[in-house]
Amino acid sequence: MSVKIIVPNEAVRGSFFAAIQEVEALNEFYNDFIANWNMKKLELESTYQIGLAINDVLQNITDDEENVEVLKEQIDKKDICGTKLKEIINVTLTRSNDKNNISYSMVSDFQSQDPLIARNKKNKLDSQRNIFCRSILSNAIIIFERYLAQIYEFLVVMNPEQYFEGKTIKTSRLFSATVEKIIINEVREEVSNNLFDSIKTLDKMNEKSSINLDRYICIRKEFEEIYYRRNLFVHNEGIVNKIYLDNIHEDYKKSIKCGEKLVCDDYYLNNSIVVLKKMICVLFYEFLFSIKSDIEDYDILSQNIAFSALNNKEYAFCEYDD
Repeated sequence: MSVKIIVPNEAVRGSFFAAIQEVEALNEFYNDFIANWNMKKLELESTYQIGLAINDVLQNITDDEENVEVLKEQIDKKDICGTKLKEIINVTLTRSNDKNNISYSMVSDFQSQDPLIARNKKNKLDSQRNIFCRSILSNAIIIFERYLAQIYEFLVVMNPEQYFEGKTIKTSRLFSATVEKIIINEVREEVSNNLFDSIKTLDKMNEKSSINLDRYICIRKEFEEIYYRRNLFVHNEGIVNKIYLDNIHEDYKKSIKCGEKLVCDDYYLNNSIVVLKKMICVLFYEFLFSIKSDIEDYDILSQNIAFSALNNKEYAFCEYDD
């Protein structure tokens, strides 16, 4: 018995547009946070300019192996923002167990520039940036995997024979639900079981339904690097490990070693959102191509999205990856 289940065009279009909207929302969240964070950073550096400078001096003294008396002379001569350090802070320096020990008290006019307070505020701001970085990378993968799950479900529903070949069902189930209902339940279980590793799921889709993202190898290998870097930041504090190096393309392994801490600057985070949007678009295209849908329909959609991106000056998204 052959059962054919039709996936409405509205569902296909709707899932695609919903994914694109999520990407655009993520991009707005990114821009809003960066603008706000940079403003806070400038405000902190202005408000605690002296405190931060003193903190750097004290940190260098703590790490310095010079004779204590020599360090005391350096402190007496040190200027902070045009004012002698000793006019701002009273420093007591001792050495024990091969380590410099510092205690201090602020001069009354500079109480607000306590280096400990300045350092804590800077560390908190830096922590916000690190949390934001993990959030952007994690949400980029979540958006992709949510859309991938929908595409995967569409493919399995439309062609269950390819995915359930040789699978048996208890006869009693045929009397408790319609064949269509049984198939849909099996499909959902199939999707749930195959999204723990979305990269492998892409390979399975290629095998069963000719979804071939290798036609866009530049986009795919860049996305895979983002995917595994996300894992590093969530599970390993951004420190490179063997799993990361074993899974990324050779192009991204240059000058990177195990134990090194990766940094995600503004360019990297912004580009990860661009690559996410490209991946969703090529996945949608490959889906239509695999089911022999009208590619012209996609061309109209892609032109609208490209025009919108150009209008919003998202030039990186419109670049062609050879």
